[in-house]
Amino acid sequence: MFTKNQEIRVPGQEKENSFLQPADGSQPIRLTIHEFKGPGILQGSTTPINQSIVFAKPALPMPLDNQFLYGLNKDTISKTYDARFRQIFQEEFEKNWKQKYKGCRN
Repeated sequence: MFTKNQEIRVPGQEKENSFLQPADGSQPIRLTIHEFKGPGILQGSTTPINQSIVFAKPALPMPLDNQFLYGLNKDTISKTYDARFRQIFQEEFEKNWKQKYKGCRN
């Protein structure tokens, strides 16, 4: 599975917090994500880095076979996630695909 997702219906005035427990036993990281003033939906998702790499490898040869490859990440939505996703694609491209694309007009 590419991502994991959890959702909760928020009944009213609640505070959404996120906790990250470091494996080394150091202090947990706690962030207040949102303070609800009324009912709402809380949604959290995760994407392991290795899953992003798994996605990049079969996607990059697509234009060489005259198939379209669309990238939809933009840092205005999720600065950390999308920037890392683009970086993974760029690293994979530089390492394994740049030479194959030279002279390609797709």
